[in-house]
Amino acid sequence: MGIPAILSIPSILLAYLKRPWFFETVQRETYTRFANQDVNFVWRLQEEALAKVWVDTTIKVGHIHSFVIDETFQDRFPDWTTGHGDPEIAKYISLK
Repeated sequence: MGIPAILSIPSILLAYLKRPWFFETVQRETYTRFANQDVNFVWRLQEEALAKVWVDTTIKVGHIHSFVIDETFQDRFPDWTTGHGDPEIAKYISLK
């Protein structure tokens, strides 16, 4: 759930959250991200502000990037893993 999709929360709930409101959670040993800023924010709304979070899954929300990231994202760039993607969009770095 993206932050723009939930910004209809009452601003008083922010008073119950410790700052910073948005942050990444990363495992120090492996640099693996546990949860992104959006997920952490929603978890904290529920835990710290005791907010009830409702999701309307009929609303399509794309993540704003240099292109919209939506439910079709994972199927649009299968050539990136082989190194044949458009170099103007993304650089492929071989790990071999």
